[in-house]
Amino acid sequence: MNDTDAPKPPLTRSRWPRRLAWAAGGIAVLMAGLWAGVPKAVDYAAGNWAQKVGRKLTLGKVEFAPWALRLTLHDVALRDRDGSNMFSAARLNVDAEGLPLLIGRFQFSDISLDAPHVWAARDSQGVWNWSRLVQDASGPPQPKEEKPSQPPKLLIRMLALNKGQVHVQDALAGNLQRQVLPLDFHLQNLSTLPQNQGRYQLAAELDDGTRLAWQGSLLLQPVQSDGVLKVDGLTLKGIWPYVHPYLQLDAPQGKLALNLPYHFDLAGFSASVWSRNFSARLDGLALAAPKTGSPFKLASLTVSDGQFALIGKQLKLGKVTLAGGEFATVLDGSNQPDWLAALPPAPAATVPAASKPAAKAEPGWQVSVPQLRLENWQLGATHRGFAAPLAARLKLDSLQAGINLDAKGALKVNAATLALSQLAVASGSQQPFARLGSLQLASSELDLAAHRITPGDISLQGLQLAANRDRQGRIDVLEALRQTSGSGKPAAAAASDSAAPTWQLRYPSVTLAGGDIGWKDATTSTPVALQLTDLAAKASGDPQQGWALQFGGALGKGKLQLDATAAANLQDIKGKLQSSGLPLQGVAPYALDSTVLRFGGGELSTDLGFAVNGKRWQADGKAALNRLALFEPGRREPLLGWQQLAISGIKAQPERVAIGDVRLVAPQLRLILDEKRVPNFAHLMKPAPATAKPVAASKPAAASAAPVVDVRAIRVRDARMDFADMGMQPSFGTRIHSLSGTVLGLSSKPGRRGTVTLDGRVDQFGDVRIRGALSPFEVTRDLDMTLSFRNIPLGSLNPYSINFAGWQITDGRLTTDLRYLLKDRQLNGDNRVVIDHIQLGNEVPNYQGTRLPLRLAVALLEDSDGRIDLALPVAGSLDQPDFSYGHLVWQAFRNILTKIVTAPFRALFGGQGFDAIYTDAGDARIPPPEREKLGKLADLMLKRPKLALAIGGGYDPELDSRELARYRVDSDILKRAAYQLQPDEPLPLPDMGDPAIRKAVGDVYAAQLGRFAWLKRVATEKDTAERAQAMRKELLAAQKVDQAALAALAKARGEAARKLLLQDKPELEARVSVQEPDKVKAEKDGVPLLVKLK
Repeated sequence: MNDTDAPKPPLTRSRWPRRLAWAAGGIAVLMAGLWAGVPKAVDYAAGNWAQKVGRKLTLGKVEFAPWALRLTLHDVALRDRDGSNMFSAARLNVDAEGLPLLIGRFQFSDISLDAPHVWAARDSQGVWNWSRLVQDASGPPQPKEEKPSQPPKLLIRMLALNKGQVHVQDALAGNLQRQVLPLDFHLQNLSTLPQNQGRYQLAAELDDGTRLAWQGSLLLQPVQSDGVLKVDGLTLKGIWPYVHPYLQLDAPQGKLALNLPYHFDLAGFSASVWSRNFSARLDGLALAAPKTGSPFKLASLTVSDGQFALIGKQLKLGKVTLAGGEFATVLDGSNQPDWLAALPPAPAATVPAASKPAAKAEPGWQVSVPQLRLENWQLGATHRGFAAPLAARLKLDSLQAGINLDAKGALKVNAATLALSQLAVASGSQQPFARLGSLQLASSELDLAAHRITPGDISLQGLQLAANRDRQGRIDVLEALRQTSGSGKPAAAAASDSAAPTWQLRYPSVTLAGGDIGWKDATTSTPVALQLTDLAAKASGDPQQGWALQFGGALGKGKLQLDATAAANLQDIKGKLQSSGLPLQGVAPYALDSTVLRFGGGELSTDLGFAVNGKRWQADGKAALNRLALFEPGRREPLLGWQQLAISGIKAQPERVAIGDVRLVAPQLRLILDEKRVPNFAHLMKPAPATAKPVAASKPAAASAAPVVDVRAIRVRDARMDFADMGMQPSFGTRIHSLSGTVLGLSSKPGRRGTVTLDGRVDQFGDVRIRGALSPFEVTRDLDMTLSFRNIPLGSLNPYSINFAGWQITDGRLTTDLRYLLKDRQLNGDNRVVIDHIQLGNEVPNYQGTRLPLRLAVALLEDSDGRIDLALPVAGSLDQPDFSYGHLVWQAFRNILTKIVTAPFRALFGGQGFDAIYTDAGDARIPPPEREKLGKLADLMLKRPKLALAIGGGYDPELDSRELARYRVDSDILKRAAYQLQPDEPLPLPDMGDPAIRKAVGDVYAAQLGRFAWLKRVATEKDTAERAQAMRKELLAAQKVDQAALAALAKARGEAARKLLLQDKPELEARVSVQEPDKVKAEKDGVPLLVKLK
């Protein structure tokens, strides 16, 4: 065995304590060196670094615990080049862990800063002090590594900032100074190890009370962070210096709150940042426009359910609500709002650089706001470009919409609704001239990419318009809208090379309810005040299908309704205008302003259809003007008026106006001659005001051809006329009443004549009859009129007798037949005057007129019945300068006195005689004058109880046959022409100028004379009034009135007379019998009845 293979003896135990002692001593020496050297090294390194970057870094007490790997720095302070503070901390504590170093990982159990202060300052050039420090510390730029290095393995168990403060001073923002305190930040498990998240928490409060709260998780490998940032009570005034350069307004009021959950991820090729369910709220916003101080206030702005994604550029604001807003603006004379002054001036124009090829546009952001709502806003605007500032105000009750902006910038607005109220427009300090209670806009849409606008229907409620015209003729609304000189000139539109796109527009229907329009006019002597109330309207349509309009309202108690449609080209318009009971009191001053008349009432009603096509138009329907009354000053009875004026069958065109029937019910007229014999109508006009300078006569415009006017029938019922002559002593007055009848066939066509048939009454038993024909627009060329007054009491004519002959007349009856025949202004009159039982009184003393021998005339002219019957023919030319109809009658009467003949004498009833009782030819009715005779006969029979009477009807075969034939033919013609005779209406002559009458004549002709005869007429002659008149004459000649018809007529006359005789004296029934009909000869007064005394 070798010596080398021998086992070595074991070490003795005495060496281990020594080695342990050496090791412990070495460690102690190392620890002592670290304990003493590390603080100095840290202090040296800090000073050396600060010197290199030109700053000053001071450290207070530096402590290092090598056994715990804990480094503590006290009173750390960093100052800038100029000695200003940048950073300070009361204590910086770093606790490291040693064992992780063995596996290549830096691990700290705690890093904390106590009372850190950070000063951030920006100079007037916009450079922050910390930016300069970073730039100085980074040195020259380093070459970029081809392959990025991996970050060191790092784990910080706890990172904390305790009671920190941040001081901000910004010279660029107007020497802004802010403080953030206290600032507390805690971060747990910050690590660069994969999938090792750390938790952080930040709490801070600004000097204005703003509170910040930030918490979440942070992963450094890869860099990811999830968290929530909360801001509460952030004052806009504090951040406004950063906004002021871009919006030059005084610092606003308002506080902002923000709740922002977020996610940040750098694991991919690009940063991924998104947020879900973030929300924000702004309360108490208040801004004021520069110079004018116009307010912009917002009680609250809330954003909820917000989403944000950087990748994909998407922003969604789920619900945005702006509530309690107020906005006002003032526009100057150039239409520029005051808020534009808040924008900074535009930069000076520079020479454009050479254009480069445009880069391919990147997709933009996609922004959507599904629910945007504005509610309870007060809006106002004042325009100073008018003569007086024009102010408008309204309330925005609500505005809702959904908004979407795609990546190409195409904007869409959908489901937009609007509600406005309390709209008012006023000029200066005046009361508003326009008001609107509310406006509602139904769901609407806008698509800018498709150039399509789809507004919803619009509803207006409570529209009120008021206009006033003063005595100088100025209308307040027009004055309010009058702009000052030089204001409101629009800027020239920029020229465009490309044609503007065509927009698709859906035209909404517009509905109005509860409207009110007022008009006052002080230019008339009686101020006008009109108020159109309860307005309701609807307008709808489109340029393809046409338009429709409905409009209705009330004027006083009257109603107005308009319905109209228009074609797409607005050239073809059709409609219907209806009104009922519209009072004319309001508009009467316009018609009566130049007169002294007082308007007593009147109501207009219409039912008219109309159509307009270019320059052509037509109208048809009916109208009525009821309860009209015009009064003279100080009078209680109307000067002119009627109960009803109804016009039917209106057909109007530019060349022709046709009217079917005109009904005039209860018209009344007052004709008064004053002491100078001047009629009252001559005093109705006000004197024309004197003008300073005579107005030069303007050249008359070429008059357009007047349309042809045709009136089929005018029906008069219960007319009344009051006549008085105050120039008589004593004064004279009479009244014509119960005047009824028709005027047929009035026309403005040359050669057309209308027929007049009117019957009336004078006093109780007198009557008046008007018969004839005339050309209404050429009366002096073509007139044939007969006026018959019968049984007129001469007592009412007494003043005229005095003036005429110088005698008083105490009793008597007057009957006159006056015929006026005018042909080409030549008069031929055939007048008959009958005076019954005239009683003369005394002569009038001091009479100034021509005195007639009336007593001698009466004695010679009066027949045995006490009647004077005179024929007074007159003739003359209207063109003679001294023409006077009264003069012609006087001349005729004077001629009669030279032709007196002795009248036959016949006594009846002891000298109190009366002539026969007459009826009209072809008529079984007893006229009013003959009724008086029957009444006297009944009174006489009561006085003589033994007297009996037989009364019967007579007939003149020739005259009655002719009139019965006319009644049969004309009544059949009128009936077939749809003309209904009213009770007691005299049978009018058919108007052959009426096409309907001519057709009816043909129908009667064919029915009575045979269709072959009618066809022969139609085939050989034109449809003219002359042909119709000839056919009527044939019909009259063809009528066969037999003896039975004549006897029946006579019998009806006798029975009517007996009935009237017994009407008030039924006790005479046994003493009055009816005779058999018999032939008689008609006289001037008619067909006499058969009267036989027993």
